[in-house]
Amino acid sequence: CFGQRGLPVGLRARVYKSTIQPILTYAGETWTALEADLRRLDVYERSGLRRFLPKRLMTFPSGRVGPKMISNTEVYRKTGLSPCSEMVAEKRWRYIHRVCLAPREIVPHGCIEYEEVGRRRRGGQSLTWHRKVATEVKSLGRAAGWNGSWSWCKRSAVRAEQATWVSQFFHASK
Repeated sequence: CFGQRGLPVGLRARVYKSTIQPILTYAGETWTALEADLRRLDVYERSGLRRFLPKRLMTFPSGRVGPKMISNTEVYRKTGLSPCSEMVAEKRWRYIHRVCLAPREIVPHGCIEYEEVGRRRRGGQSLTWHRKVATEVKSLGRAAGWNGSWSWCKRSAVRAEQATWVSQFFHASK
């Protein structure tokens, strides 16, 4: 599909979004990916997207004729897609919202409400899932409503408020 000439870029992008992106971000809500990992994922994705964009030729100052480079923002604008790293963050926050709305007896509640005690051991994992979420909250300036614990997830009276908070948080990150 991607190698065929004459197919519109919009159609190729829809096929890419429905087949390739779900594979790249499979179970992304549970990843504790470092920024370097997410950057590699975005680079891989952009290289794939550039393959099915039409090639434009340009003449360089040296007289050589070759393909014109397309910027990263231009790639996403032409295809109408967003980076995989943003999709992973969106999946993570939708997962948090789903768990908060679920009954208290399910296992993911215990995982979300887990709180680290003491210091991490030497050589242990420096970035846990909880720390990743906390750094996302702090980086977006939403630390005022976040006290570092998941107590807001425990109160059933604020479930509707949680839905709007999570959606606002995600849209603020874009």
